[in-house]
Amino acid sequence: MAMGSLPTATRIAVLGKRVAACEERLGGPALASAVLEPSLCSQLDDLTSKVDDACGQDKSLAEYQGQMKVLREWLQQEHAQDSHVLLHRDAKQIYVVQHAEFLDEFSQSVRKLQELESCIESPTLDELPNHSARLQRLPASSIS
Repeated sequence: MAMGSLPTATRIAVLGKRVAACEERLGGPALASAVLEPSLCSQLDDLTSKVDDACGQDKSLAEYQGQMKVLREWLQQEHAQDSHVLLHRDAKQIYVVQHAEFLDEFSQSVRKLQELESCIESPTLDELPNHSARLQRLPASSIS
């Protein structure tokens, strides 16, 4: 699962664990205490608690997170990611400009097909079975 598909709180928690592991290996907290600054891990913990507090106070944020979770689950079932589906507006415009000639030809083809639809759904085609029955009666009546 891609990191971008996880909720923000989960991504912060995962990032916090990774930072803690890095600080442990590199001796980050010892260096940070020498400078009298909090470690990056503790800063991430503070940020996580602030985000949780903000979501607890504002119900619309909690509702938004719930809706995004539902959307991510649906996209995952459809084998997509929100980053792939929600393209930036400029990227969409660039795509359209790059493929303008093809899109024009395609739209002309669709218009022609729509015009030809009336030929397929002709009312005379519905009357063919009636005409067939009449044609079968004609030779029978001409023989007698």
